[in-house]
Amino acid sequence: MTQLDRYAYVMREWEEAWSQSRHLEAMRGQYLGFFFTAVIGVIAIAGPNLVDDSLRSAGSQLLLATLAFGLQTLSGFLYLAVNRINEVLGHYQEEIVAIRAVMIPASQDLVDLTSFKWPPKPSRDWTSTSGVATRVLQAGLVVFPVALVCTAGRAVQVDGLSASAIFCLILALASIAVGLLVAPLGAVDSQKKRPRLDSNQRPSD
Repeated sequence: MTQLDRYAYVMREWEEAWSQSRHLEAMRGQYLGFFFTAVIGVIAIAGPNLVDDSLRSAGSQLLLATLAFGLQTLSGFLYLAVNRINEVLGHYQEEIVAIRAVMIPASQDLVDLTSFKWPPKPSRDWTSTSGVATRVLQAGLVVFPVALVCTAGRAVQVDGLSASAIFCLILALASIAVGLLVAPLGAVDSQKKRPRLDSNQRPSD
């Protein structure tokens, strides 16, 4: 393989890494957009019931419990998906940084990009786009079970251990189980280690 062939291969890797990074970032944004759309839709559906009867009827209790459990399940799936996207995105960003580390000094006679060698890092890990996306879904995994527990408690307060109250309690326990099952899986994905250039050379994502 000639020098020109090697440079051509590196440039193809560069273009592929950028293309995949943009695709993954767009996909992550679409997932979060879908999540917020679902949350706003549930608020629009359940809000009037909360204002009108404060969960006094079995129908409003069942409606809110079912919607909250649906959001909890959605949060769990999206949390796993976004964690996986962050992992793959980190791989491509490290590839971009590795290529930049070689190519910027090599082209310094054309234009000096040394001061732009590394992208800025966020002040905290959780303030990166990957961190914010993860924290939003983690918050959902906590908030929706709390909402279900409160709904179940209200159902018991209004009707005692009626069928609707028992159903709400079952969904509350199921939502807690979803959170306990999903959170460790996401933590395992986020803690996977790959060879890195240097702690100060990681790109912000």
